[in-house]
Amino acid sequence: MAGTINGVAATGQGQYLSAPLSDPTLAGLSVQVTTPNISTLTDLGSLSYQPGIAQSLTSLASAMSDPTKGELTQTVKNLQSQSSGLTSQIDFYANIVSQEQTMLQSRYANLEQTIGP
Repeated sequence: MAGTINGVAATGQGQYLSAPLSDPTLAGLSVQVTTPNISTLTDLGSLSYQPGIAQSLTSLASAMSDPTKGELTQTVKNLQSQSSGLTSQIDFYANIVSQEQTMLQSRYANLEQTIGP
């Protein structure tokens, strides 16, 4: 079996005609062709395909999660960048707190020596 779907060359195997997985619209769509008593090359007419709501949602999900320019991918990258910035800020303030703690412990030790036993 050989033919096209929506003008795209499809591969035939047994009773099934399948569009290539790489086609952005058809993405591997398969149709079963049942034609009894035909054993020679015969034109059976045409088949057109219009994507429905499920295909639209699939395309949207693919576009949103595209690894280079998808909106979800960009959002995750931005959040990771913000997280890295927060980590450096946390480290900076942890260092200040540690220095303050050392200074206060030193003052406390000096006060104890001044008051004495």
